[in-house]
Amino acid sequence: RVKLDYGEISELDFSDSYTVYVEGHNYPKAPAAQEKYMRIPILLFRDANWSPDLPTSAQTLKAIYYQDTQVAVDGIITVDINAVTTIVDALGKLTLEGSEEPITGANIVDFLKQLWAQPLNSEGTVQADNFDVEWWKRRKDFVPALAKAILQRVQSGDFDKLALVNAALHSLDQRFVQVWVNDKDAAKALAWQGWDGGLEPEAASDFLALVDTNMGYNKVDSVLSRRLDYKVVWSEGNQGPAQATVTIVYEHPFAVPSEEKCDNSPRYGNSYDEMTERCYFDYVRLYTPAGSKLIKAEGFADDTVETLRGEKGTQIFAGYFIMKPGTQHVVRFTYTLPPAIHVDGYHLRVQKQSGIATLPLMIDVNSRQAALELSNGTLDWALQEKQAK
Repeated sequence: RVKLDYGEISELDFSDSYTVYVEGHNYPKAPAAQEKYMRIPILLFRDANWSPDLPTSAQTLKAIYYQDTQVAVDGIITVDINAVTTIVDALGKLTLEGSEEPITGANIVDFLKQLWAQPLNSEGTVQADNFDVEWWKRRKDFVPALAKAILQRVQSGDFDKLALVNAALHSLDQRFVQVWVNDKDAAKALAWQGWDGGLEPEAASDFLALVDTNMGYNKVDSVLSRRLDYKVVWSEGNQGPAQATVTIVYEHPFAVPSEEKCDNSPRYGNSYDEMTERCYFDYVRLYTPAGSKLIKAEGFADDTVETLRGEKGTQIFAGYFIMKPGTQHVVRFTYTLPPAIHVDGYHLRVQKQSGIATLPLMIDVNSRQAALELSNGTLDWALQEKQAK
């Protein structure tokens, strides 16, 4: 929790999200998929970013946080590891108290994994067979330590200011950092820049947003790769609604014999990396224009495919699958687009899920093809253009 006083940080407090909980309080019912696949019946603060539309999730997060802490927040900022790496790289070498090794953008991920497994100034360690309470309480001590080091560097003025500004803008553009504020004018400005983490479908235009939610108690998302192919075809004469096909290919890089049987029970391992070598339990949500109608969905477990009304007036097609380490898995959605989307003036908006660095994307609309890479938060593509903006 950060408190600002005329632009200066007057309070900076870190706490584990697990501590934002009061026994006896009333909590919302968990989303149906979360309850079904993770056996979580209620929605707690630590899981309340369920919606990929941050302005929607922010309302839930704000309400639960106030109920449990009696603190009303004016805004919510999300920061992922990609942002941390980018910002540290711009600031130069940092030093954490209790550590002799300097931190850079190049080594920060490995360094933080080490601190997660063995917290600074602590005898506690992560252990697969013997739960260490001391380790669990201090496993995220590196977060305030790193924030303090970053803040000290910024306050010292000893860094390349232009590099830091560019790093911040890059992180905002790529949805590594998202900002929601409880102020209409500021929120409007952030949304206009695409920095508020919101889904932004456009009327009478095509829309696509892939959202993967890891329903397993592991860290597989940090190593998983995915690519997406999108094909749109109108019938002969371009009459009637178009048929769209989305194919997503997932690849898990590690083959681990011990994970022959997929276990979705909550557990830690002997290291952070061990938690990336497990089966992937994925609940897929594909956000499409309102009025889209599902024809079929392939690559999902039996009786898991569903259609839902989505945020910002979208249509969601969803399903669940499990893939083993070292394998490839393909899912496919086939559906019709609403009749209002015509080949003439066709426009597509694709939005990236926060936390993902890039998403390889192949677009094929009436045989016009484009091989792209979705890196910024939003990509706009029009049929009459030779390439994406």
